[in-house]
Amino acid sequence: MKNKNVKLLLLSSLLSLGLVSCGNDADSSTTLKIEGVKLGYGVKWMEDIVSSFTDKTGIKVNFKAVDGQAGVETLQQKIKAGGDGTDIFFSRITDFYKLAYQGNFVDVSDVWTNKDDNGLSIEDRTEQCFIDANKIDGKYVSFSWANGVFGILRNNTIWNALGLTDNDIPYTTDEFITLCQKVKDKEFSYEGSQIYPLVYSYETEYYTSLLPAWFAQYEGSENMSYFNEGIDPDDVEGSKEHHVSSFYARDGIVEALQVTQDLLVNNDFHHPKSKNYQFESCQNDFLRNKTALFMANGSWVDTETSVKNFDASFIPTPIVSSIIDNGRITSIKDDKTLSNVIKYVRGLTNEKPASISDSDIDVIKDAVKNGSYLRSGCDHQLVISSNSKKIEMAKEFVKFMYSDEGLSIFHRSMNGGMLGTKPSNGYDDTGINVSSFKRNVNQVLKENNIFAYNIQVPAKIYCYGGINRIFANGLGNVGDNCVKAMVTFKKSPNEVLNMNMDYLNKNWAAILKQSGLN
Repeated sequence: MKNKNVKLLLLSSLLSLGLVSCGNDADSSTTLKIEGVKLGYGVKWMEDIVSSFTDKTGIKVNFKAVDGQAGVETLQQKIKAGGDGTDIFFSRITDFYKLAYQGNFVDVSDVWTNKDDNGLSIEDRTEQCFIDANKIDGKYVSFSWANGVFGILRNNTIWNALGLTDNDIPYTTDEFITLCQKVKDKEFSYEGSQIYPLVYSYETEYYTSLLPAWFAQYEGSENMSYFNEGIDPDDVEGSKEHHVSSFYARDGIVEALQVTQDLLVNNDFHHPKSKNYQFESCQNDFLRNKTALFMANGSWVDTETSVKNFDASFIPTPIVSSIIDNGRITSIKDDKTLSNVIKYVRGLTNEKPASISDSDIDVIKDAVKNGSYLRSGCDHQLVISSNSKKIEMAKEFVKFMYSDEGLSIFHRSMNGGMLGTKPSNGYDDTGINVSSFKRNVNQVLKENNIFAYNIQVPAKIYCYGGINRIFANGLGNVGDNCVKAMVTFKKSPNEVLNMNMDYLNKNWAAILKQSGLN
């Protein structure tokens, strides 16, 4: 009876506002239209939320899913064309902030700040990086529908078969390279398959997604906040008044590219199939213990793969060894000492390394906090089209999705997956068969040593100016990608950055004009 009353009350409210009717006019029908993209997280969670929403409210929902990157582009074009009658979109919208500034999405600040029966709003229950990602000019325009981590995935079956223990976990990039060399030299085979240190798919490589971790570690969180705004951290006062291309000329980019080059090019660590591997086969063979010890990947792998009962977990992204040369560290002189400091900061030892300054400890704490893993999901947006004729109805759906009930449905549907917005009393695993991999992911999320390096940010120098945040500016003739520039075209890290800077300097006047900053 209570559920029936809720339905009647909500429908009565919507009818009184003229937002639904019993007629046949499509603009005022009681059917909400939702379109979304099926990526690594799938769409079963949305199907389950839609079903429960309809059961609770009586409001019908027409839900349609499109697949992959082609689906992302389809929805992007539909949004640009005015929505074509769709009320809610969820996707990974390529030009999200530009489209938001242009008024394509409804201001949903009231939904974010509305208090529930527990006296908490969605804003109160959401992690800061997701709050920041869904705001422009002080107002909310979207919600994030995914949450996960990206980093270095370890095949635990291979790790154990190699006789490796927790004492072998690499905490610096030099240690990581040394471990990879050790595995390579061992020429180890497992069940008839030779095992290499690393594997990846060249055509769908994930190193461009991983190297921002090393960039952030080296630069530090303060410099990265300036970088996200397009401000030169070495000339903060000047560049607050006028954006200058020098903001992009960061040593941390070179150091991140250098680690990537050492892994991909200089040491022959990768499985020989990597250059021609189709991504799905690459991922599945890794999880089937056929190829390598490590693979760069994301927490969506268990939803995406067809492999069952695999044994894998994330290790913290090793801290870039060259951090001791970044000008902010004075008392850490070598990689062994750096590793000991990292272990101390991580709580693996209670003894602070001798003669290490408190300021250096703080630098490493910052690197650990903001560079152990990378956040995925901030750039997966759910929006209400500004052309929707059923905005209040759409808002009711969103309120349900991010309510305690809706979040619990998501949690169950994703077998323990969690969004960046939490239920009032946290997520409850009771009755859910949570895999060991998902538990590892959730533990990483709870520790929250994660950096949200989003490909898109609200700063207009990026979203209007078109500056690429994964170091591909001016690389059209060398693979249009920093990794491919190094692997196929043998460009050095300095050459890659110089090509970026040449492009930016040459086009800077146009970039500023497009951004409205000249």
